[in-house]
Amino acid sequence: MASAATVDADGLCALLAAARADSNRLLDRLAVERRGQTLRAPDPPFLYAPFSAQPESAIAAADFHPPYALTLAALELTLHGYCVLRKFGWQRRTEAVFRLGRPPFWRRLLRPPPLLALRLRVQDGAAAAAVGLANVGAGAASSRGQDIRLAPDLQETLLQLHRAHRAPPWYRRR
Repeated sequence: MASAATVDADGLCALLAAARADSNRLLDRLAVERRGQTLRAPDPPFLYAPFSAQPESAIAAADFHPPYALTLAALELTLHGYCVLRKFGWQRRTEAVFRLGRPPFWRRLLRPPPLLALRLRVQDGAAAAAVGLANVGAGAASSRGQDIRLAPDLQETLLQLHRAHRAPPWYRRR
């Protein structure tokens, strides 16, 4: 059983999908309310006279406010953190987890880990998680944070990125 400080990445993707659906529902409701206000608007119609001898025409003010609603096509959340090895279950299996907080000072001193990014994306009802290196200008993660458990394929990618991009020990850099 996972500790209270561990969150599942699939659960975060489901929360992000629910947030996207709620946002689209609220945007649609806002568009319906705004459309009702424009239909009741006391604005006079727009009158224009054509170039030829045709009579003057009018366009209703409500026609200038089309009934279109904004929607979120995609929603993406990027979290910065580090790779940490943790033991789970009664078998004490070692798994790579994505930690939102910085590793302990002594680990950073011996061998600084690379800052990684966990990208959660919801588009067209499908949620996906991806792991990669953080941008150069990305801020470091906070000092304490939660662990996020990933699917086995993402764990493998996380470990590969961590091992490939971590700095050599400080005594080899001198």
